[in-house]
Amino acid sequence: KYLTEYPKGMEGEAKELAMNRVENFFEDSVDAGMQDLEKFAMLLEQVLLRGEKVKITMKGYCSPLASTDYNVNLAKRRISSLRNYFMEYKNGIFTKYINNTNDTEGRIEFFDEDIGELPVSKVSDDVKDVRNSVYSPYAAAERKIQIIAVSYLK
Repeated sequence: KYLTEYPKGMEGEAKELAMNRVENFFEDSVDAGMQDLEKFAMLLEQVLLRGEKVKITMKGYCSPLASTDYNVNLAKRRISSLRNYFMEYKNGIFTKYINNTNDTEGRIEFFDEDIGELPVSKVSDDVKDVRNSVYSPYAAAERKIQIIAVSYLK
């Protein structure tokens, strides 16, 4: 849908450039981000098997299209999706570590920092400008979840 909506109304070189931006965004950001998450999960599994206790801080982001209240709730749902990823990873291998109270075993504690939208956004917040407010790679890049910190607990 991004490949049809973002370059809509453009022709020639401008259309090709817009399509390349979309393709590059999905390859360089979305696909690469998923690969990074999978690598992180593999490393996390190794750390937990050694009995380490880990704190993972996550942050949700939204584009400026909706109200702040809506975006805060949306950021929370995005964080929830990331938690669900960990709950379902390898048929739930992490579930036994989440908030585990046994001191001889590994433990994961999740902390959330949901913020709604990025502070100074260059993305259109005009609901009528769907091309730029929804389908541009810049708008899509603002709708994300990040693991912003990982630390060991004692």
